Amino acid sequence: MRLHPIKAILLSSTLLLGACDPGSDSVAGIEGTGGPATASGSVTSFGSIYVNGIHIDIGDADIRVNGALAGENDVRLGMVVDVEAEQAEDDSWVAREVRHERSLRGVVSDVLEVTDVRLVLQILGQTLVVYDDALFDGVDFESLDAGTAIDVSGFIDAEGRVVASRVASASADAGPELRGRIQSVDTAQSQFALGELTVDYRNALFDDGERDQLEPGVTVRVRGDAGALQSGVLTAGRVSFEASSSTSGDIPVSREGMIRDFQSAKQFSLAGLEVDASAARITGGKASELGRGVRVTVSGERAGGVLQATEVRLVLPGIERIRAQVDSVDPDSGEIEVLGTRYQSSGWTAFEDRRDNGNRFINLRDINVGETVEVHARRTGQRLIATRIKRLENDAQVSLRGPVTDIGETSIQVMNVEVDLSALDGETLAALLQDLTMGDRVTVQGALTASQRIEASDLSLSSIPGNDEACPPALGNVCEEVPGLDLTDLEGRSLRF
Repeated sequence: MRLHPIKAILLSSTLLLGACDPGSDSVAGIEGTGGPATASGSVTSFGSIYVNGIHIDIGDADIRVNGALAGENDVRLGMVVDVEAEQAEDDSWVAREVRHERSLRGVVSDVLEVTDVRLVLQILGQTLVVYDDALFDGVDFESLDAGTAIDVSGFIDAEGRVVASRVASASADAGPELRGRIQSVDTAQSQFALGELTVDYRNALFDDGERDQLEPGVTVRVRGDAGALQSGVLTAGRVSFEASSSTSGDIPVSREGMIRDFQSAKQFSLAGLEVDASAARITGGKASELGRGVRVTVSGERAGGVLQATEVRLVLPGIERIRAQVDSVDPDSGEIEVLGTRYQSSGWTAFEDRRDNGNRFINLRDINVGETVEVHARRTGQRLIATRIKRLENDAQVSLRGPVTDIGETSIQVMNVEVDLSALDGETLAALLQDLTMGDRVTVQGALTASQRIEASDLSLSSIPGNDEACPPALGNVCEEVPGLDLTDLEGRSLRF
């Protein structure tokens, strides 16, 4: 049982999910060429699909999911796909091939870290990082625990960890499968190491290449039958090498992934591809936030084996979260307002309809005033950029997670919302207000009593991994000097009333 420290686009504007990111000269930073192009990234919405802010028609594409022939409906939100396409002069993309291969399938063996927004798990000897704004199917963030069988799509970071973009439930009887970079090879024992897992390949079928291609640093995919994992050793039934793009030559490329070798904001590598970002525009954050292990989308043209980037977009997790009814929505600008706060969506925002018989193709134009939504967002400068928007069944309960921006005598302000704490007895209220400081992050649940005022029924300090959020404008520089939270100091600081 897990113990929580705190309980707690390229078509006309009518096809865009919300709107292009403000300030962009072209969506995804790629101009139309009328020739072949490739994209690799997570699926954020449908119609046919959106990847890296790009609308891609996959209706006539050859689609394969985990090696099997598939159709459009088999491509799911959050799946990382590789797309070979033709890019028209009007910037529209039409896919020839779409490929998805899972990153990991198996049973969670251990929970290494727990915060309100991020879990670090161990599965098949690999470290798995899951943020709560990932896409979930058949399982949710709170239910991830040791013994849970899951199917994961994501990216391998600089440390060899898998950072999830999608987590789905899996059968406990399904054969284990993983993708990773080889740490070492023991040819005498016919074994190699992936993270803390030893793979025995003596009887394995190799799909691509020969066994002598096994060497440290090579990325492989390993599959085994049910029961193939015993005492930390996986008996492989099949081993395949990481496939490279089938399209050669100098072509437009858009790729999402984790920065590995980082020299500077102008020179780094992404999943084995060298990137020259000396002429690139930085969006989604600041150049100073780029570094080893940061998730980005890089778009430009591949020339001579190097991606000459025109845009580098940081893909950072949505730390702030709000669940309430919609005040207003403007599909043309991409803005949605909830509890008096405006959130900016873009082609990178993941949309999901969690209602019964929900709309698979939901975007901002389908969301109406008064409907209940959950928005995950990241602050960039003066704006809150939505990373994920979910439409939910209507619910009077309101929930928000964010920084304390004002402290009064019987209330606090969280973002733009006044939180009434008057239900607390005087002694408890005084202790709470004395303990809270500006910039503390809290999670609040309660009932809406006015347009931007809630009566709290539950309040707890939010455990955030490190300094994982910019200082809100309302606090000036007050919270910039606050160090990362020590989770041991948060034990017990949760109140229900």
